[in-house]
Amino acid sequence: MINFLIIALLVYLGSLAYLYFNQRNMIYFPDTSRPATVNGVQDAKVTTTDNLTLWGWFLPSQGDKPIVVFFHGNAGNYSHRIGKAFAIHEEGYGVVLAEYRGYGGNPGRPDKEGLLKDGRVWMEFALAQNRPVVIYGESIGSAIATAMAAENDSAGLILEAPFDSLAAVAQSIYRIVPVGLLLKDKYDSATLIKDVKAPKLFIHGEKDRTVPIGFGRALFDAAGEPKSFISIDSAGHNDLYDHGAALHVLKFLSTIEGDKKD
Repeated sequence: MINFLIIALLVYLGSLAYLYFNQRNMIYFPDTSRPATVNGVQDAKVTTTDNLTLWGWFLPSQGDKPIVVFFHGNAGNYSHRIGKAFAIHEEGYGVVLAEYRGYGGNPGRPDKEGLLKDGRVWMEFALAQNRPVVIYGESIGSAIATAMAAENDSAGLILEAPFDSLAAVAQSIYRIVPVGLLLKDKYDSATLIKDVKAPKLFIHGEKDRTVPIGFGRALFDAAGEPKSFISIDSAGHNDLYDHGAALHVLKFLSTIEGDKKD
């Protein structure tokens, strides 16, 4: 029995070591290829404070309409969100498809501090356009978006399939692992969102199995007013726009425009 317990303990500790040293490979799944530019979209370039040159895409706004800075999730690259960008841009809004280090042909490797640095220079790019800026985050990008909204005055914050903290999501998956001790990139959005004064829209799918809707509701509960929560019964994690999410996003943006004109 003692030998069995020793072996079980060693296996458990070995598993913890594996999770600790490989955790970022289990969080970030970048498509590292550089996308070819799509018609009607401009290449955009920024340089981070640690001297990385990052490329993304920019769709300028019409007139003085707001610009939406879009921070995507942990997989793929910025080109995979072009459909969402076009849905917003078709109504005259500008869109910055911000790209991170290690994604979309950009140098570097993703981690929390790096992605926050990336977010800051994309915010500088958007604010330099002299238009109202709305910050949009998808999944893990919701944590970057929340951090940027806490650091900058913005016209609004849109969070698609967000979570209160990545540690909470990971703990729900790895129940016997001390996630709080091991996780490097905790992304504690519930703390940061308390500093966001701008109007906030939360959108989540009831069938989301990647980030269950309870984590989005927990972040919503931590946020101050003004805020609204849209749950889409038929949607999961990656198909919200197939189930009408764009209509809610555009309604929110039109409300911001109305406030700006009043």
